[in-house]
Amino acid sequence: DSSSSSDESFLSDDKNTLINDDSESDTDEQKALRNRHGPRTRNELAVDELPPIENLTITLSEETPIECIGHIRRIIDGKLVIIESLVHSPASSLRVRGP
Repeated sequence: DSSSSSDESFLSDDKNTLINDDSESDTDEQKALRNRHGPRTRNELAVDELPPIENLTITLSEETPIECIGHIRRIIDGKLVIIESLVHSPASSLRVRGP
């Protein structure tokens, strides 16, 4: 259906639209965050806006294979880790989810 394809394209474009302009309904806190973090795309969260996670204890058996997926390049505000993947490695998205 061609209208479905058109809708997907519109939604895709909408996700990548930069949020730069101040809305009159924005609170001072929202405006300050926008100025602090620079332009963002719609629904993008800054590190400060991420929900807190509990301390994790992870236990692996000795038989669990461990695979190098890349190298840590940056740790931002002690909360966000940027990993550069190894060449020819498949893309990974490691997300820690709360309870």
